[in-house]
Amino acid sequence: FFSRRDTHLYSRRRGEGLSRQMEVTANKARCSVVVVGGQFAGRRAARLLERGGEFDVTLVDAKGFWEYTPGSLRCLVEPGAARRLVQAQPAGTLTAAAVNFEVSEEEEEIGKMKTVRSVELSDGTRLPADFVVLATGSSYASPIKAVHDKASCADERRKEILAAHRVLDAAPSVLVVGGGTVGVELAAEIVGVWGRTKAVTLVTPHGRLLERMPPRAGKLATNWLQSKGVRVILNDRIDDWGGAPTDGAALEASGGKWTLHTSKGKELHASLVYPCVGGRPCAAPAKRAMSSALAPCGGVTVDNSFQVVGLRNVFAVGDCAATAEEKNALIADINATAVAANIRAVYRGEPVQAYPQSVCGTETVPSITVVSLYKWNAVMQFNKLVLGGVLPAFIKWFIQTLQVHSARGTFGVTHLWDLVEVTNLFLARFLFLTTPFWDKSADPEESQNGAHKQR
Repeated sequence: FFSRRDTHLYSRRRGEGLSRQMEVTANKARCSVVVVGGQFAGRRAARLLERGGEFDVTLVDAKGFWEYTPGSLRCLVEPGAARRLVQAQPAGTLTAAAVNFEVSEEEEEIGKMKTVRSVELSDGTRLPADFVVLATGSSYASPIKAVHDKASCADERRKEILAAHRVLDAAPSVLVVGGGTVGVELAAEIVGVWGRTKAVTLVTPHGRLLERMPPRAGKLATNWLQSKGVRVILNDRIDDWGGAPTDGAALEASGGKWTLHTSKGKELHASLVYPCVGGRPCAAPAKRAMSSALAPCGGVTVDNSFQVVGLRNVFAVGDCAATAEEKNALIADINATAVAANIRAVYRGEPVQAYPQSVCGTETVPSITVVSLYKWNAVMQFNKLVLGGVLPAFIKWFIQTLQVHSARGTFGVTHLWDLVEVTNLFLARFLFLTTPFWDKSADPEESQNGAHKQR
């Protein structure tokens, strides 16, 4: 991201260049926007841009279904939950993968920018585009996340979840590798359903669980898991996986146990091993169109308005964007809100606004995370405030209910969710601040984390 002075100068100059692009587009009946990716960030960006009738929005998603990914671990232990948490994409969504951008060879005078003219899909279709929103998310070890570029449907994903549940049900012992949000929630879900009848071990290379949350959050999670019989191993990592897959979870072929070794010499045995060590950004279209737009982490390099570096009319949001912030559903929503506002501003000939100031009202993104400890317990972070117990569990249930009904298009729920989100962002500007909002010398990146979160 840029300094405040650089942001002002860059936004003004780039806004002028983008406005010239729109002189012709503004004469059309409507401006065409292709949104690639139909999960949290993509669905929200499409929904916001559809309001007002200024844009002709086409939503493209490779999977053909929407999944409430923060609830995917509950589905593994209670597959019936997938009936609510896995839904078909809305009518009009194109089920295909975006494989490339057709890029104009002409470069702009300002910043040597190129323009994407159309989006090429895996079925050969080319979609003309005045703007593109890239929201392709991230990949993660199956079955926690579905394969990101595989054409499917809601029923197929539910069957996949049911099959994964049966594998878990048959395993007398489980090893969870990773102590972040996914690893902690998965271990909690397993002991929440099967109790001490399954031997569950969790190993992490860090000195505590939930290392990207305040220390109290890790302590609450550790105490809860250990009280349920989970063996928690800190400051150690798996060096030898003993043949266990690192991109998914599978029972040992002979019906025995996998044998894994740690860097400190521990020998761990488990019938089933879940790798919960983070995801990777999915950025295939940007990579093929302009490989220089990719960051070392594999994400798409963007500026502080989420414009893809080098591509004048493409914006990247959510997990696929190489931004220095946590990667979760709330952040994806906030990203999409910022991008929708900036696309609308460019269309109207107005300057784009710098993120996160444009949405959050401050130079840092609030830290709001809820980690489930099965159904009736959770750990919640609101900036530097950490709560544990029933209240955070209720808050997570409430968020899930709003998100699921919003995805279904339940009347009024989308606007209610907008109100909840705006309220949270407003309160986060003043309450329980990690970095005081009046401390102008503080580096906003110090309070954010560039590592890709497991969601």
